[in-house]
Amino acid sequence: MIAVETLNLMGFILSMALLGYSAYTDLWIREAPNSVWAIYLPAASAILGFKLFLSPQLLIMSLISIAVMVGLSLLMFFIGLFGGADCKAFMCLSVALPTYPFHFESLLSSFNPMFPLTVLYTTYFLSLSTIFYVVLKNLEWKYRKSKDLFKDLEATATSKRVIALLTGYKTNFETL
Repeated sequence: MIAVETLNLMGFILSMALLGYSAYTDLWIREAPNSVWAIYLPAASAILGFKLFLSPQLLIMSLISIAVMVGLSLLMFFIGLFGGADCKAFMCLSVALPTYPFHFESLLSSFNPMFPLTVLYTTYFLSLSTIFYVVLKNLEWKYRKSKDLFKDLEATATSKRVIALLTGYKTNFETL
């Protein structure tokens, strides 16, 4: 008989493979194909079904985790913080791995038993690190070119210039 740990591993491998593929296609063609989600969701549902059959005590936490992630994903999509692929990815992940896939004691698993929520806020905090890259890129441009970053934008509000400094960098049209 198959063990819950094996099903967790299958859900993890499925998630890594399909999320990796969608990230790859998103990077190169700026779109994650819907075929990814058409494969991911049914496969994840089957794995979850078997897991709940073997461990019915996981039902309530799994349903809560899925409901929370579907709700958050849709909310973030509709307010513009997520694209469609991000929304679908987190919804599929919540079905594939609604709880932590491996048994380990950590601060996060005792604080929050919903694995997809942990993935969400971890990726959010990691995405903040791009601010440092963008600022360094802007400083490098300023010193390499010896020009003002905001030339011809002196009338623009300081707050808008700070946001531009933290979220975008100068580049020429050909590179863009």
